Amino acid sequence: MSLGAIITTTNPLNTAAEIRKQINDSKPVIAFTTPPLASKIAAASSSLPIILMQADNNSSFPSALTTLSRMMEKEGRSNRVKERVNQDDTATLLYSSGTTGPSKGVVSSHRNLMAMVQIVLGRFNIEEEQTFICTVPMFHIYGLVAFATGLLAAGATIVVLSKFEMHDM
Repeated sequence: MSLGAIITTTNPLNTAAEIRKQINDSKPVIAFTTPPLASKIAAASSSLPIILMQADNNSSFPSALTTLSRMMEKEGRSNRVKERVNQDDTATLLYSSGTTGPSKGVVSSHRNLMAMVQIVLGRFNIEEEQTFICTVPMFHIYGLVAFATGLLAAGATIVVLSKFEMHDM
């Protein structure tokens, strides 16, 4: 987001058709995902480049450009464009159906997210390192703001469960 990218997330339970609808609406230029979900994105769009968040030695996805770890090994380029991000710029485009109907894109600005992060920081009042288990969906605004930005901004450690299982928690 600090680079000016607009983040859109999707529910991992969505079908390829539902993901295709979101891709057609949001017009992403790249997708970051995990190996178990890459096939859904590839089925939803054969032209969307996919970056795997972790290597998967058991499968290969022709649409995957690379893995995140390979990207991090490359030297940065000094000629990167440094756009200024303003508070009123769009930061996220999250999809929610609310209580009924097909999903709809909901825009949040950087100002919205900063205000929500301040609420989280004030609510948890973290004074020393704490660890939190994330049990809410990270594709939802609550998970994204509270865990992926707010608690991380406070210096907390976040443990993310890929799927809620009481025994694992």
